[in-house]
Amino acid sequence: HSFPTRRSSDLYYQYYKEIDILLVPLVNNDFNNCKSQLKVIESAFSNTAVIASNTGPYTIDLVNAIEKGGTINENGNALLVDSNKNHKDWVKYITKCVNDPQLVEMLKKNLQKDICVKYDAWFLLDVIIRLLMEYIINAPSCIVIKYVDKNIGYGTFCCNVLNIGNELVKYGLI
Repeated sequence: HSFPTRRSSDLYYQYYKEIDILLVPLVNNDFNNCKSQLKVIESAFSNTAVIASNTGPYTIDLVNAIEKGGTINENGNALLVDSNKNHKDWVKYITKCVNDPQLVEMLKKNLQKDICVKYDAWFLLDVIIRLLMEYIINAPSCIVIKYVDKNIGYGTFCCNVLNIGNELVKYGLI
């Protein structure tokens, strides 16, 4: 397989674009429960349907499209496999997707609708700015900075949170 001379992120995204259904098995344990739902986000932005383990990070944003008893949940955005039916449901859900392209299209559409706005870069930037502003407003009025100066050794200074950038420049720390 020859790889094009593109950025690896472009290539990575291109691979996603070639996948119809992403299989995301994950063992239910403490380590895996600390992982992020990045695969879900990548799938939504690349218009890829998801079949995932019903555990940890995949319970954050995914809604099972198949309810107990086999009824289709029209708001579902993935197929979730419970660990107690692990091998049986994986086979059943893969077969269902192969035989029902409309279900796959519904999963893709719902996943994009649920995820793309929530994890849009501009939306996230707005959230980060609001959190930083809240921190600045609620931050202590003075921060003590300890530093090493090659001429005088250790030093400290106190500065207002809002002026920290200017103070760091003034003391030659940046």
